[in-house]
Amino acid sequence: MSIKCALGLHPWGGCKCYRCGKTRDRHHSWNNGNIGCKCTVCGKKRDKNQGIHQWRGCKCISCDEIRDEHHAWHLDCTECPLCHKKSGEQHDWSNDCEKCSKCEQTRIDKHDWTKNIEVCAICGKAADKGTFTDLRDGRKYQWIRIRNQVIMAENLAYQPPSGNYWIYNESEHSDNSVETFGYLYDWETANKVAPEGWHLPTAAEWKPVAKDFEKFVMEKFYTEHWPKKEAGNSYNMLGGWRNPRGICSYARTDAYLWSSTESGPESAIALKIYPAFLDESYGASSGTHVYERDYGLSVILFRNY
Repeated sequence: MSIKCALGLHPWGGCKCYRCGKTRDRHHSWNNGNIGCKCTVCGKKRDKNQGIHQWRGCKCISCDEIRDEHHAWHLDCTECPLCHKKSGEQHDWSNDCEKCSKCEQTRIDKHDWTKNIEVCAICGKAADKGTFTDLRDGRKYQWIRIRNQVIMAENLAYQPPSGNYWIYNESEHSDNSVETFGYLYDWETANKVAPEGWHLPTAAEWKPVAKDFEKFVMEKFYTEHWPKKEAGNSYNMLGGWRNPRGICSYARTDAYLWSSTESGPESAIALKIYPAFLDESYGASSGTHVYERDYGLSVILFRNY
């Protein structure tokens, strides 16, 4: 401290000595046009109700004073997130186990799918995704919900006791083609391979969900132009086809998914998914197309209502 400050001869800058930092209780510079609630020089708070507060809900953003009104209960109905006052209320999870119906609070992994894989036993919410096991061979599949349909999120890989089905031939050296693409089935066999509770969709069932399903396939299985890889394995729903001459083509570029809808005595309708980033100069595009019934195409099943 300087000698002048020690003698009480402070060089004041309003309420604060600019040499030693001592403050005095006069000549404050109150915020908000000098009529606010807090000194902008020394930080002193004005006596209650003497200054003009800058309220944001229940809290003044200048001096942090709290008022008992305008709490942010809409953000948390049990505790105001601005001042942490308890409301005495409880969250309401009865309509959705993961989102309070009274405020914007959310939580995760609180639904009970143990009694029904598609409907929460507590709040009744329909699941957006899940898994089911084909009891015929024990293989587990993922499924997703699009609009009002529950749809397999992997190509069917069931080996039926009869009918025509094939493994996609990648130069006859791939041991994991079934794991990657599932089986390719002719149309007659495709209509017979669904496990109990599932069915081959009609073309009319495919139509309203086709675009959303295509988006799911692209987002789930592709990063830029290449299949995603997990633990060294490539996962791909774009299973290509097998033509009647036994030639397999278009794996990892196209998906061909049978519908149960006929189109003449020797053909049927299938959904083709063609990634938007590939060259469309040949006129290729996603949508429903007609194929001969002895083509080998992939199968995606819909859950029965």
